[in-house]
Amino acid sequence: MGFDGSLFHDEDGRKYFLSMLIDHRGGKFFGGIMLQEYSPEKGSLIGEAKLIFEGSELGITEGPHLYQRDGYYYLLTAEGGTEYGHAVSIARSKSIEGPYQIHPDNPIITAAHEPSHAIQKAGHADLVETSDGKVYAVYLGARPLTERGRCILGRESCISEITWNKNQWPIQKGGSKLPPVDIDFFHKNEEKKVWELLCFENDVLSEHYQTLRIPTEESWIKYEGKFLKLKGRESLASTFEQSLVARRVQSFQFEYTTKLQFAPRSFQHMAGLVMYYNTGHHYYLFVTYDESKRKNCIQLIVTDNFETKELLDAPVELENEEVMFKVVMTFSKLQFYFSTDEFNWKKIGQACDASILSDDYVREGGQRYRPAFTGCFVGVACQNLRGGNIWANFSMVEYKET
Repeated sequence: MGFDGSLFHDEDGRKYFLSMLIDHRGGKFFGGIMLQEYSPEKGSLIGEAKLIFEGSELGITEGPHLYQRDGYYYLLTAEGGTEYGHAVSIARSKSIEGPYQIHPDNPIITAAHEPSHAIQKAGHADLVETSDGKVYAVYLGARPLTERGRCILGRESCISEITWNKNQWPIQKGGSKLPPVDIDFFHKNEEKKVWELLCFENDVLSEHYQTLRIPTEESWIKYEGKFLKLKGRESLASTFEQSLVARRVQSFQFEYTTKLQFAPRSFQHMAGLVMYYNTGHHYYLFVTYDESKRKNCIQLIVTDNFETKELLDAPVELENEEVMFKVVMTFSKLQFYFSTDEFNWKKIGQACDASILSDDYVREGGQRYRPAFTGCFVGVACQNLRGGNIWANFSMVEYKET
């Protein structure tokens, strides 16, 4: 029927399921908000599904949430699409089935009218009441590198305090529609943790890290002492079994460092540091084997719109099996480095364009590359395209916001 499902628990004990309605006729797609009763006893929806809200003039109505307050049902929706027209809309009714009256100053949160604002694409909100009686909206937002440009950090979680005006309509505290950049919510004396020395502790992967599509299993990932060990598997272009462990990039300026021990036996053996958006968009700094010189070497590649290119005219030769890699991101620029002694760092390749690892750039590639909601990741990976067993050992994995 649609997506963005949400449950509402009424004061009389009845329960309801809401979702947007997909209307495929005439290319419309977004058909409004549906409501249907849910029976916990039967474990199923019951009764007739009803269209309760067709949306405001902003259109693209989705993400419904329903609340009850002072005799009204408040219907919160996302409208305007998830790009730069995104907005938080609200309507209310005395009856759960409507008709719903749209907020007289709708939308209540948006940056669509202010392209220079730091936080854009605000929408898909939900409301929560805290123990001290305050109400907050949590919602999606994004921070572009330039005015309405690319958002390399992807969609981020935002928060605003909500108050109620004299007519019992919700508004942001202070009355502005713009998502606040700073709010008096977090304790000022709490220092944000911006670094971590290892991506695992006590044989458990850090909560900051994720694997791609598949869970961690000892068949391909192990923890031995100070080492995170990855078994070489399929290429970074694969949509099946990759040995890739990465974490979200959460700052426009950061450094990521790792020490690698690796003994490749073929040019089809690779391991190293990856800046990753998806299978078709990533940078990869890796160690492999040069069979003509019988030495390990370093290469840097970029995959852009599913086309892969080597960025070094000639691989950098290594004398042993241990090397350190580092990437430094400064807004739209990425610079890769390597070191063989942990102290002296050498640039490898020219500065790269970080913005190709953004939702916006991937969407520019056309319908083939949608959806694009993940943001950029940084991590480590290992490949074996030849068969047999090959493992890479990573240590000193460090993410540091600068």
